[in-house]
Amino acid sequence: MAQQASRQADEHASGQGLTRISDQENPYPVPEKYPEYQPKNDTTKGQRKLSVYTAIDALFIIVTLALTAWYLALMILNGFNMETKSLIWVIWWFLVLAYLSLPRMHQLFTFVYVPDYFVARARTSDGLLGDPVNIALHGSEEDIHAVLLAAGWTKADKITLRSSWKIAVSSVFRKSYPAAPVSPLVIFKRSQAFAYQQEDSGSASKRHHVRLWRTPDDWALPGGEKVAWMAGATYDRGVGLSSFTGQITHKIDEDTDAERDYLIGTLQYVDPKITVKVLPDFSSPYICHNGGGDKIVTDGDLPIVDVTGAAERLADVPKVRDGVQARKEEEEASRKRDKELPPAEMNIVGALTAIVAIFTAWRSGTQLASIGWVTGSLKQTWVLYGHFVGSLAALLLLVLTFMRIRWARVLLMVTITLISIGDLLAAATSEHHVASNLFMVAVALVLVMSISSESSRRWVSGGREDKVVSYNLRHPNRGLSVE
Repeated sequence: MAQQASRQADEHASGQGLTRISDQENPYPVPEKYPEYQPKNDTTKGQRKLSVYTAIDALFIIVTLALTAWYLALMILNGFNMETKSLIWVIWWFLVLAYLSLPRMHQLFTFVYVPDYFVARARTSDGLLGDPVNIALHGSEEDIHAVLLAAGWTKADKITLRSSWKIAVSSVFRKSYPAAPVSPLVIFKRSQAFAYQQEDSGSASKRHHVRLWRTPDDWALPGGEKVAWMAGATYDRGVGLSSFTGQITHKIDEDTDAERDYLIGTLQYVDPKITVKVLPDFSSPYICHNGGGDKIVTDGDLPIVDVTGAAERLADVPKVRDGVQARKEEEEASRKRDKELPPAEMNIVGALTAIVAIFTAWRSGTQLASIGWVTGSLKQTWVLYGHFVGSLAALLLLVLTFMRIRWARVLLMVTITLISIGDLLAAATSEHHVASNLFMVAVALVLVMSISSESSRRWVSGGREDKVVSYNLRHPNRGLSVE
């Protein structure tokens, strides 16, 4: 890893027009006088770049976190005054905190202090360091699918509403779900390409599983060896609550080396021609915790597994033959869905936005009709008119967003944010409709968080390139620059 870091530093230095100290004939001559501190006044050094729309989304995350804090405070204040409803408010408060506020706080803070280069650890969607990356592989995707299927592993489903419901039911009622999805983890700035698993004792709460990522072009391990895939194998010992967010999640066994060795053994058993060599001390042996707070223990060694040719050698195995055909059908169906439909997250956003907008327009119109569209108090009438017009605007912007117009997505976030601020003000200043106002605020905040997500932004962008914003971390006074 040290050699790879050095190579990355070489690339950075050459890109910035700098000379590395190690390239100089005598990098540290004895000074003739007491040295002076002389930092390099390089305006590009320390810059962090992100697209314009990514920067806008980050701004909305900050605003929404502030609104969420306001919302949680109102929930606490109103919850203690609602007698029998207090328990419901406490549960609702926990859900908002665990699934809305804390994850986005982690995402915002870890963007700054967690490195985005490869450190032999995956990252969670919230930006926290996750499970170890403990296996490297040579071979094609077909080879990997073939040997895993032959070894009795099952390809995990993608995370959808249906698969999430199925894994919840299987965990509660201890029913088998061999293709239960695994949570996305990120290395190389992308989630795993696919994952495989084995149930333990027919329960989805206990399982062996491995995530696999294709490595970037020209990327190499320490020592210079290039591999096609990196993988992270861990064993889920049960279901519990995340130590950092309180979300329901799988808890992994601390001995990640045992799962790594188990996976390799299953592959060698069905294909003895698979070869394995080990990079000792790929990382320092450590005891740490993953993004869910689970303890991790590893010796730091990295096995490199060569499965090249496994697809051909195992072509006649029934599991492989059936699995390859099923995968082709799944990929074809997925390509058709991708052409016809936006991501599932955007579909949920669309449905909830329509519900919020229609409900808000109906409620505002009803209240305006009851007090008179003109005869009501100026303040009350102005607020209701704002909600009514804002709801209709949200519906229009929703349609434009699904037409992949990028500025419409931004204006939709602005509109929903303004509606949520209006509902928060109403809940804070009025004793009427407090519950309905707070509920609509929660839905609106979830919408803004979802619309500002990376998957939503990428789908709306449709592959179009964005302008890039650069922010100099070493010289904040130089502000932002747009390229």
